[in-house]
Amino acid sequence: MAIIAMTHEMGSLGSTIARAVAEKLGYTYLRQDIIREAAREFHVVEEKLREAVEARPGLFEMVRESTRRSQIFITAEVYEEALKDNVIIMGRWSTILLRGVPHAVCIRTLSPLNQRIQRIAEREQITEEKARRRIARYDEGVRYRIKQFFDVEWEDPTLYDLSLNTGRLSVETAIAQVAELATSAEFGTTPEGITVVQNLALGARARAELKARPETSHIDIEAEADRGVVTLRGTVFAPEERTAAEAVAKGVKGIQKVINTLTVVKMGPY
Repeated sequence: MAIIAMTHEMGSLGSTIARAVAEKLGYTYLRQDIIREAAREFHVVEEKLREAVEARPGLFEMVRESTRRSQIFITAEVYEEALKDNVIIMGRWSTILLRGVPHAVCIRTLSPLNQRIQRIAEREQITEEKARRRIARYDEGVRYRIKQFFDVEWEDPTLYDLSLNTGRLSVETAIAQVAELATSAEFGTTPEGITVVQNLALGARARAELKARPETSHIDIEAEADRGVVTLRGTVFAPEERTAAEAVAKGVKGIQKVINTLTVVKMGPY
């Protein structure tokens, strides 16, 4: 069956819907697991990864290497989980990362702000003003990160196969719509679709390993996979860096061959 990728405005009941759909279809629901597993795999602090998804950066953070590394690690874990199929991934840029996968259903839940404020205030037992500020911080952070990393607008309806307004739809109706779409013929799993996910996952894993290893963490390298063959693209500043990158890539599980097209650029005198 389909992979389901979801994103939600805070207080729009997206997580409630996703969990119920997972139970209905026998899927695995994933959200915090993505951050937790990425932190474990790549030996980073969970909170730093979570900030890269949800927190608006400070004035100078957009140039930080650590932010870029976090994005690469989370991306690799999203694709790794997508390989398992029969999963619902809530957030973690899953709707952006998986929208090119034929059997991935991309869904966004939204709701009028006043309803979201009421829901958060009641759920968290806080004042409506505090709920308003919390929603604003969350929505602004997610919106900014998506623009920063993917250069798209979070609210763009063309990014999604289905948008659910829970200000008008009941949770039960939303669950039924998601389940119906996920089990429709349009989103059936095919060998070609599986290959797409495998290629994305392997390329992302290679990029993540390159960023995780001290000998290559400072280099920005693209890794594109095609049925076990990974092509490295980009520039390095020494032959040793080129050799190190190839060695790291060759050690990634699932990579059968590495095509190294990295260009060595010599830094001239200033």
